[in-house]
Amino acid sequence: YAIGQIRTMWILEKIAQQEGIEVTDQEIDENLAGMAASFNADPHRLRVSMEQTGRLDEINRRLADDKVYAHIEETSEIEEVTVDRPEE
Repeated sequence: YAIGQIRTMWILEKIAQQEGIEVTDQEIDENLAGMAASFNADPHRLRVSMEQTGRLDEINRRLADDKVYAHIEETSEIEEVTVDRPEE
């Protein structure tokens, strides 16, 4: 399970690098503002707390992953296929 997660993380990072996908400070701030609103907290204090605990990197990674998935969805050609299942 852990190896699969690491492999997925590595692949997403490579795609982000190749496609020039980055997370801006504004996107992080918007995400933190939404989180702060749901917790009724101050966005600046939340940011400072997340920086101190290293969780800001997690948010950055999650936002980058979301952007990579969106990029894949936008640029992929998806074809629906009907599969005949054998009767049991």
